[in-house]
Amino acid sequence: MSTAATSIQITFSAAGCSTYLDQVTDLIIGNMVAPGTNTNWSRIPPNPNEPTSNTWTWVNEGQGTQAFGLMGNYKYNGVEATALDMVVIDPGKLEAGNYQVEVVLYTAEIGPGNNILKFRSATINGNPAAAYLDTWPGQPSAEFYDC
Repeated sequence: MSTAATSIQITFSAAGCSTYLDQVTDLIIGNMVAPGTNTNWSRIPPNPNEPTSNTWTWVNEGQGTQAFGLMGNYKYNGVEATALDMVVIDPGKLEAGNYQVEVVLYTAEIGPGNNILKFRSATINGNPAAAYLDTWPGQPSAEFYDC
C-alpha cells in the first residue's frame, strides 16, 4: 500500500472476572515498543487533560509508518502492574484516513492465585490485519478466566 493511516485512536478497556476487576484502577496505555522484541521505543505522552488515560491517538506526522507495539499498565489494589503481551498496530496496512482501535484486556491466571490482565482482542474499523496481539518475550503464559 502506498498510503497509510492519517490517525489511529487507540482505546483500552478491561473485562473478565469482576472480583479481580473491582480492584483494578488506572488502566493506561503504556510504553511504545518494537514488536517481537523487548525494546522500548518511547513512553506514550499522557493526555495533559487526563494524565492516566486509556485512550491515545497516533498521528501520522510523516515520520514513517512502521508497526509499533503498545504495552498496558494498571494498578491492582494500588500496586502498579503490567499486562501480559502487547497490541501491535501497523499504520502502513491502512489507507489514508482516521481509524479507531478497541483493545480489550481480560483477566488471566499465570498460576494458582496469581492473576493479571492479559491482552485478549484488538479490533480496527478497516483492515483487521493492521491491529493484532503479540507476545512480549520472556513473559509467562497465562490462561484467560471468568468468574
